[in-house]
Amino acid sequence: MSRQDAAETEPASVGAETYVSASRRIDVSPLAAAGAVPDRRRFCWLHPEEPDLLAVGATAAVTVDSPDRFETADDRLTELFGAVDGPDAPEIAAPRAVGGFAFFDGNTVPADTQSHWRAFDDGTFVLPRAQIVAGEDATWLTVTVPEDERSELSSELDDWADRLADAGTHDGTEPEATAFHWSLSREEWEQTVDDVIGRIESDGLDKVVLAQELTVDLDAPVPVAPVLSRLRETYPNCTTFCFSPTPGRTFFGATPETLVALADGHVQTEALAGTTDRGETAAEDTDLADAMLGDEKYQVENRIVADTIADALRPVADDVTVAEPSIKRITNLQHLHRPITATVPNQTSVLSLAERLHPTPAVGGSPRRAASDVIRDVEPFDRGWYASPIGWVDGDGDGTFVVGIRAGLTWDERLALYGGAGIVTGSDPATEYGEVRSRFEPILDALEVELP
Repeated sequence: MSRQDAAETEPASVGAETYVSASRRIDVSPLAAAGAVPDRRRFCWLHPEEPDLLAVGATAAVTVDSPDRFETADDRLTELFGAVDGPDAPEIAAPRAVGGFAFFDGNTVPADTQSHWRAFDDGTFVLPRAQIVAGEDATWLTVTVPEDERSELSSELDDWADRLADAGTHDGTEPEATAFHWSLSREEWEQTVDDVIGRIESDGLDKVVLAQELTVDLDAPVPVAPVLSRLRETYPNCTTFCFSPTPGRTFFGATPETLVALADGHVQTEALAGTTDRGETAAEDTDLADAMLGDEKYQVENRIVADTIADALRPVADDVTVAEPSIKRITNLQHLHRPITATVPNQTSVLSLAERLHPTPAVGGSPRRAASDVIRDVEPFDRGWYASPIGWVDGDGDGTFVVGIRAGLTWDERLALYGGAGIVTGSDPATEYGEVRSRFEPILDALEVELP
């Protein structure tokens, strides 16, 4: 077993080791390198406003499965970074921890709920063995090992550089779908929407986001790296991501929604709620957007999200500013969008902010607790990491987390897709059925699979 293989199967426990890192420039991009390690723990991050990132393997791992999982993860990652002797390299090359959380903590998911997510913990972060970050002027490879392997660090850095450059090529063939399994049939979906509307009206809720699960049987495994490349090309203003906390299972997608980004005390987030189609012409596109901007239902839906986010930030932040609504266009849809900014004290961590914001009303509902109770009652499947925070954090507590939507989970020759629709008083079940089906399009199009 090579040093790389050993690191893949046996990440250290936090507190049991100290670590040392080294960096060098390389000529391969993070996305290309992702194709060289299909059988490894890996995290790929292609953000429209950040450097591309690939993390491979796990020198150390943090897993949490308790109601205070955000705080626990934050404390353990602070301890972990305190044990890392960083590389003599630009700041962009410094080690990051990558990972995320499940939508609910495990104590709130009924044991008999159908689930494809048994291999995923309530929260998982890894300190990668190898990390590639593409800066403006250079791409950096950073390798992190336990202190007792310091003498081998230079040679392992060379080994990783050689391996990650050897991505090979995809043969161009795509898996074909052999069967589709809906968690809720159309009739069941529309009846569930009716039931949820009744709960909203009787219990005084503002909104519940109802999700659907579609499992697709394939005749071959999903080629994740080529699919990420297509998603990135098709949805350039979304964050394309993948995370395999254990080899063989990958959560991936192209999300338009940032949960929170923190850099040097500056917070950026957004209210993304309200959706309409793209037009076939520029004029039609504008007409659809203008109709959404003038629609009271969409405005109320977006304002609920914006107000909830702003209220969650105000106890810990200054200068919380909510912009006027605008249109955020992606390839197949248009969203009502309000950017939100704030400032926080230097000791604030991005994980503490993520805990305050997750789940936003855009993916859960409002009020948060009551909407979550409805979701648990009516959805016959486990959301797992769908619509959850996924991203990265550095040694200063800065980082970025997106909301894991327009996403799916793949393993063996299967693919589970997830999509949601915001249900409010006045929602039409048939319209919401069409809206939730559209959420599956990005990944199915990337695989050249059509819904029946």
